[in-house]
Amino acid sequence: MKQIVKPKNPHMLLLNGGEVMFDHRPSVVTEQDYVQARIAKGEIKVLEGELPDETKDSDFEKIWEAEKRDDQKAVKAFLASLKPAKKAEADK
Repeated sequence: MKQIVKPKNPHMLLLNGGEVMFDHRPSVVTEQDYVQARIAKGEIKVLEGELPDETKDSDFEKIWEAEKRDDQKAVKAFLASLKPAKKAEADK
């Protein structure tokens, strides 16, 4: 499962599996113990959770740029872009 998160402090983090949590924008990352521990400590904010495993940060970044780097608009637009994929999964 993946989630969209953003660190509250300006630190970029390299996560397991080579994923990067950027300091200047929200990032799509795999749920993992390190991230969950930082969420519990209040160091990372979850903007959206329970995303499909195939969700890619590079796809989110494109939408974030298109939404003029507005985090809330980007998350909303990104979720809208995932709905057809979620519906197809439910139909299986």
